[in-house]
Amino acid sequence: MKKVALKYLVLIGILSIGLIMQSQTDGKVQQTQIPRNLNEALMYLNRVLSTKEKNTFKNKSENDATADLFYSTGLWMRNTWLRGNRAPDLIKYFNSIGIYNPEDMSAIILVSFHRQLNNKPLAVENQVKPYLAYWKSISECDAKANQIAKVNFHKFKTGEPIVILMYVDTVQNERNAVTFECPNTDWRFDPKKDLLINGTIIKKDFRNGENILFTIRINKMNYPNTTIFMDTIKIGSQKDFSLKHLTIKPFRKT
Repeated sequence: MKKVALKYLVLIGILSIGLIMQSQTDGKVQQTQIPRNLNEALMYLNRVLSTKEKNTFKNKSENDATADLFYSTGLWMRNTWLRGNRAPDLIKYFNSIGIYNPEDMSAIILVSFHRQLNNKPLAVENQVKPYLAYWKSISECDAKANQIAKVNFHKFKTGEPIVILMYVDTVQNERNAVTFECPNTDWRFDPKKDLLINGTIIKKDFRNGENILFTIRINKMNYPNTTIFMDTIKIGSQKDFSLKHLTIKPFRKT
């Protein structure tokens, strides 16, 4: 792991040094250091990376090559070009083809560079399709989650007892209750592991129609040793819960 990390640091250093040296020694290069589109980004990588580095990248499979550089060269591109609006024209280019996430942008650059080195068509339109489909599913899931949250906000009244069901993550032998966010929101409550909270709604808060909250007094938990979103909870204490993605049921006496 130390060798891999060192390799990544060296590669990031090479890219940064190349940027500084070229901007100092060649005024023409300096004008194109911040790429305006995909082609200029590929030209930059081709210019800065050594022949050995390019051959190593080229001779790996597309998936392995891009995965290997995603957190080194890819991270450098995201921090230097794609975050903080440092490369507005490049960002505008990606936005024009429906790509808004910096990680998606850097992945497309890396895949395109690998294909260019192997004399393959870049097929950018096909590269974009899975990202568009993914973010569409996120958008639809978020819209559905917001609608359910609004329904629950109006359904339950202040002072009403309710039941909250939460998935419990047991990584590293610790118990922490969480909610699933889009797109993976489907789960089935497991009474042998997951958290069941009996609580009372103390306050309701509807903020701009998006951040919808209940302040809940915790009356009982089936597993009291479970943290909720990493917070230690005591019976009788109060906690704010966002209704988005939260599973709420009416309390029924047994």
